[in-house]
Amino acid sequence: MFFVLLLLASQNLSFQPHPTIDVGDQVLSLRASMVKEATILKISVYQIDMYVSKEIPASSSASQASTKAFLLTFLRNIKAEKLASSWLQDLQLYCETNCETLLKQARPVANALPEMEKGSTVLYVVRPTSVEVLVNGKPFGTISGAAASQTVSDAFLGPKAPKDVRKALVLEPRRE
Repeated sequence: MFFVLLLLASQNLSFQPHPTIDVGDQVLSLRASMVKEATILKISVYQIDMYVSKEIPASSSASQASTKAFLLTFLRNIKAEKLASSWLQDLQLYCETNCETLLKQARPVANALPEMEKGSTVLYVVRPTSVEVLVNGKPFGTISGAAASQTVSDAFLGPKAPKDVRKALVLEPRRE
């Protein structure tokens, strides 16, 4: 919890994250938050709040959580086409196995995404064999398979994730 408080104090967050969220039969705890900026002009695009199951101790890497959630709160309006395009490009970039199957399932979900207005949210609930997508708190679609789970996790926590995102969201185990 100290890590989360320290990170929150160092970020200029636009929305105060909730300390916990309910995802089906689980309660996940806030692990970290950050504002994602784009372009050389450092335009704030969205705030990411990462939640993990309470069983993961603060000294463990968040990537070890069996269920995790990434809540994106948009800080500006984003056109639906731009969001869908970015989402599919990211899935292609971070996918390592069963990519065609993943993209086949993801395309209809991505292409149906609505325009995001400031304050709109997208929640990715990442379980071991599926990713549930909720838009503004309502179920929007599910992508099945371990490849979907691994790809979405890697987009935020993996070695190819943007360095600022990975640095803010990943807490490596402490070396004592």
